[in-house]
Amino acid sequence: MRLMFWAAREEGLAEHKPFWSWYCDFIRHFIRVYERTAPPYTQESADWSCKEGNLKEYVAGGRDMKEVIGFHVKKKEDPFQFFT
Repeated sequence: MRLMFWAAREEGLAEHKPFWSWYCDFIRHFIRVYERTAPPYTQESADWSCKEGNLKEYVAGGRDMKEVIGFHVKKKEDPFQFFT
């Protein structure tokens, strides 16, 4: 998500507030297709992408997001776990 928000900001999409709000909501809604625990982190990812220091650190660090690698969300018991 962070990289999607970064790319959108570079294209100036964050400057149009109604669009940016819609875009964040869109990402929040559909990101669950790829990772069902991700929607609560949408705003954090959007905020991360607006800080120049984060972007420089990301590039300088070999394009790894060390602070999220290996991060796991503790999940409630999933009654549909047997489908995965």
